[in-house]
Amino acid sequence: MKEQDETTKDLLKKIPADLKQLLDKKIEIIQLQLTERAALLAGRLLFKVIGAAMLFLGMILMLWAGGFLLGQLLDNQSAGFAILALFMIMIGAVLIKFHTRGMIRSVKNKIIRAVLEAEEDDSKPDNEIRKSD
Repeated sequence: MKEQDETTKDLLKKIPADLKQLLDKKIEIIQLQLTERAALLAGRLLFKVIGAAMLFLGMILMLWAGGFLLGQLLDNQSAGFAILALFMIMIGAVLIKFHTRGMIRSVKNKIIRAVLEAEEDDSKPDNEIRKSD
């Protein structure tokens, strides 16, 4: 009986150390999950930024070509580029002047949706993620 009491005392003494170890492991798991989510979001963001940069470059080249085309039609290169520049300034001014909360809300919702999709992807088993990619 006395041996059993000593064993119980030993087990009770080990509980705080075991709890600390369990807590450390939980914190480590959470850090790994957050790192994985951040890496997934960073990867998606990188491809979106690259895509946006290519789109932007394409638009610049199209405007450049449009400027030359208008310049040829007007027999004045400067006028062609000036007309396109004024057009772009007007579009920018309209966007700045009439930005609505709906536009801002739309961007915010897209960001939230991207985060939630990353969380959903995180909850899928690895083999399901590979199939969907």
